[in-house]
Amino acid sequence: MKNKLFFIILSILIITFSTIAYTVINDVPHNFRLDECLQCHISIPDETKKIDKPMRFTDNINRLCQRCHKEDIQLSHPVGMRPSMRVPTDMPLDERGEVACSTCHNIHQKRDDILGDKNYLLRRNVIGKAFCMACHGKDEGKKNIETFSLGMRKTIKPSHREFLTEAHGFKKYRVIDSSSPIDSISIECLGCHDGTIGADTQVTIGAGVWQHSDQDASSHPIGIDYPAAQMNNRTLRPMEQLNKAIKFFDNKIGCGSCHDPYSNVSTQLVMSNKGSALCLECHKK
Repeated sequence: MKNKLFFIILSILIITFSTIAYTVINDVPHNFRLDECLQCHISIPDETKKIDKPMRFTDNINRLCQRCHKEDIQLSHPVGMRPSMRVPTDMPLDERGEVACSTCHNIHQKRDDILGDKNYLLRRNVIGKAFCMACHGKDEGKKNIETFSLGMRKTIKPSHREFLTEAHGFKKYRVIDSSSPIDSISIECLGCHDGTIGADTQVTIGAGVWQHSDQDASSHPIGIDYPAAQMNNRTLRPMEQLNKAIKFFDNKIGCGSCHDPYSNVSTQLVMSNKGSALCLECHKK
């Protein structure tokens, strides 16, 4: 009887501690003080009244998000465009009927789900391919992964659709420095394109070398500190001289330095490589 009581008390303590720890760790990242609401909203909410519709913003919501999330917006789903497929009702468009950051993200929810997994503030309890297929899973959505309106211009987009269920046959990424982690966007890319690294992996992946294909001798480093490399290799141009389309992640090279999954340039490069233009941005020869 005593042993049974002991385990009951122990279980209660463990559950209580876990709940407290989860609450402390899993805070709401946009849970500001009332006076801080004015950073994004034109008024302060009345806590005595139920808020049944979104409060008005001081500016376009995408610009507001970009004040803190500049790097994320550079390599994310296009916003400010009117989708030509039907979007689920739980993923609201803005007042102009265009896709906004808040279409996919519930800005004021907790950062993790009840199991402690990252939810990226998404409006559904799935991430990755499963989330994308909410809009792009239907025939009309699949078609419009490739073609949609961007502002007033019709844009043809290369599609990731054909790769969503494809397994790649050989390891393309080789870690050379496990002490120097690569950026999160590159990890997401390797999750599909390397074929041996899970997209939802929780381990740190070190800097290494990417081989473009099993029949292609070309390769490129990922996770290398560019300014440090440029200091030791004078055939590289200084970072400040490079085209702004080329992005770095804490000064490191990533997949997103040369590629943008939403680019309409061949092989989804951040700029045309005609005449090796992209390569020659960094390499003098």
